[in-house]
Amino acid sequence: MGNIIQSNNDPNSSGLVKAPPKAHIFSSTGSSTWTCPAGHTKIFIEAFGGGGGCGGSNSNNYNGAGGGAATMRAWFGVDAVGTTLTVVVGTGGAGGAAANDSNGTVGGTSTVSTTEDTPVTILTAYGGGGGGGPSASASASGGGGGGTGLAGIVGAVGATGTAGGVGGKPTYQGRTASGDSAAGEGGYGGSINAETANGNGGNGEYGGGGGAGSYGNSGGSSIFGAGGGGAFSSSAGTIVGTKGGEHGEYVSGGANIAATSGTNAGAAGDTRPGYGGGDGGNGATGVDLQGGAGGIPGGGGGQSGYKNAGSGNVGAAGGNGEVRIFSW
Repeated sequence: MGNIIQSNNDPNSSGLVKAPPKAHIFSSTGSSTWTCPAGHTKIFIEAFGGGGGCGGSNSNNYNGAGGGAATMRAWFGVDAVGTTLTVVVGTGGAGGAAANDSNGTVGGTSTVSTTEDTPVTILTAYGGGGGGGPSASASASGGGGGGTGLAGIVGAVGATGTAGGVGGKPTYQGRTASGDSAAGEGGYGGSINAETANGNGGNGEYGGGGGAGSYGNSGGSSIFGAGGGGAFSSSAGTIVGTKGGEHGEYVSGGANIAATSGTNAGAAGDTRPGYGGGDGGNGATGVDLQGGAGGIPGGGGGQSGYKNAGSGNVGAAGGNGEVRIFSW
């Protein structure tokens, strides 16, 4: 049986039972078509971009974690946008190759467009920035979270204190080089500051959380968007990983994640198909090991442990985006 629609929520309703909404979840990357069910007049759309990939590494320096993706939401009347829409789901950013100076890829953009003679894009959600890939002599910072007006920026290589990637726009006056962001701006990527607050990815609201920078830091969280990737850590002489940012949170920093028996690779971020944004992947819990992949939709890839022996580390991938359309 459908839900009771109260008259104070729907002025056209007398309290009679109405049919429940139809939900269509687009999780496969690329282009698809949505057709409105017969008799439906209203639609609600929620879209997430793809998460940024972690930088790769072939050195003993630290790579940057990927930023989380932004989300966009909106109501539309079917008579205004038409009964058929084109949906594009952004792909999660690839991790950087196991080589010096190999950045993670920015996450793809998710869009919803009309199919009239001159199509109009009615909703856009941008992806998170890729984490920076270190050089043979310097570490890299985290990728910025995706924003509602622009994708997150890739992290940079440099000395201690080098800022992380800027969160996607809109921007605000008086912003600092790293930190939290309100409204639609993505959280800034963590800077190259070993185990200090500046190395944590910044938090976002509708924008994604920033990826962690250097080691010992956590990914930024996001209330409505997706979380940024966490970092590898060697805190207190123990090799552990740190948490990726979480959906529904706005808290800087997070607990260390102890190595699991049988495996030391970073755990993938939690995935929320059909509801909420994905969490960022956790950092690797050992050298020469990969961080966790970003959760779907839109989580940033977690930081890999630095190269000790062997051929280096391929960065963890960001989570794919998602588009959800609900109609009545």
